[in-house]
Amino acid sequence: MSQARLEAMFRAAAEELDPGGNAPVTPSRVRAQLIVHAIRGQRRWLDAALAGLDAGRARTAEDPIGWLEAACHGWVSRADRSLRTMAEDLIGTLPANVSTVPARLLYWRTTGLRRVLDGALELSPTEVAAGDSVGGAAAWAAYLATADEAYADTARAGLGGPLADIAAERWHAAADALDLEPTDVPDEAVDALEQAEAGARLIAAAALVAPIVRLEVEWFMASELREGPMAEAATFPWPAVRFSFKRMPDLNQIRIHPTLAGEPMMTIEDLGVVAAGLDLIVAEADRSALMEGMGRRRKKSLLRKR
Repeated sequence: MSQARLEAMFRAAAEELDPGGNAPVTPSRVRAQLIVHAIRGQRRWLDAALAGLDAGRARTAEDPIGWLEAACHGWVSRADRSLRTMAEDLIGTLPANVSTVPARLLYWRTTGLRRVLDGALELSPTEVAAGDSVGGAAAWAAYLATADEAYADTARAGLGGPLADIAAERWHAAADALDLEPTDVPDEAVDALEQAEAGARLIAAAALVAPIVRLEVEWFMASELREGPMAEAATFPWPAVRFSFKRMPDLNQIRIHPTLAGEPMMTIEDLGVVAAGLDLIVAEADRSALMEGMGRRRKKSLLRKR
């Protein structure tokens, strides 16, 4: 039941956010339009998101965290210098508190600036109260940056409360940290999500009902977790990516083991093509439930592990 409701929520929110409509320009609208572009592949959604970012430059003081995240996600989809400038202007305006950690680490992923990483980790919590989803989301972002299981435990404690009590903008972190499936979402949580604005509803729903790409990252040297290949994986514009880490017993470069909708895909060992490899994987995803006017169909995968 929850899956059908969340799929319908995605489609309805996409209709509200259609580029031809009059939905207000907000960071969540921009991010949602980028997600619809990633799922449906229609260029007009990307164009609308970029136009929204351009219009949002005069309104960043209203939500600097949200606009910084939107600018970074936009940069991943279109490496435009104006988006980098927008993000550079915003990072210096953020207050030094835990709520800014995910945005800071997203900015670090797109720039590689070590001082930004260090500053974000200084703000990252090592303990949170049960149900503290703000601290939990910050700790999960720190876990993705470091593979430190202490952060993962902290994140799960903070995000492990009733999903209905977690704000829509943190459902994505909860889905990743707790590896949630649509069947794990109670009806009362969907009821609560329906009260959010369209962009937030779409982002949250997509994290659960888009085909799930799981990435197990094998690593030996922690420095490699801070380099470009991992940044490409961590910022890949697919709404349902789930991460786990495994320490290698012997010195070797990182490897990424993808699984799509429960099926193992070819290991990514050539770290110069991480984003291209992930593009090929999500091209195999059955996204028909999130499209309009398309029946369900499944493609025979060309990428499954032999």
